Amino acid sequence: MIQNLCKYRCLVKRLAVSDFNVRYKNSVLGFYWSLLEPLLMLMVLDIIFVDVFQSTPKNYHLFLLLSIVLWDFFTKGTSMGLSSIISKPGLVRQVYIPREILIFSSSITALIWLCLNLGCLVLS
Repeated sequence: MIQNLCKYRCLVKRLAVSDFNVRYKNSVLGFYWSLLEPLLMLMVLDIIFVDVFQSTPKNYHLFLLLSIVLWDFFTKGTSMGLSSIISKPGLVRQVYIPREILIFSSSITALIWLCLNLGCLVLS
C-alpha cells in the first residue's frame, strides 16, 4: 500500500487539489466558507454556553474553536474518505488505480482544510 502511494503521489496530489477546488466552486464565498464555517459555529456555541448557561471556563473560546476545527477535520475526512470511491465512478471503472489512492487523496483534502482552519485559529 505504501508503494502504491509513493508510485501514484502525483495523482494523489492532483486529486486532493481537485477535490478542494470543486467543493466550493459554485458557492458565493468560495473557499472562504471553509474559514467562516468554524467561526459561525463558534458564535452560536458561544451564545448558547456563555449567555444561556453562563459557563465561561478559562480559555473557553480557544478550546471551543480548536475542538470545532478538529471535529470538522474528523467528520470531513471520514465522510469524504467513505464516499470517495462512490463519488468517482468514471475514474474507478475506466482507469486502473488502487482504490486506496482515492481515499488517501480525500484525507489529504481534509488535511488542507485543517491547515487553513488552524491558520485562522493562530490568527485569532
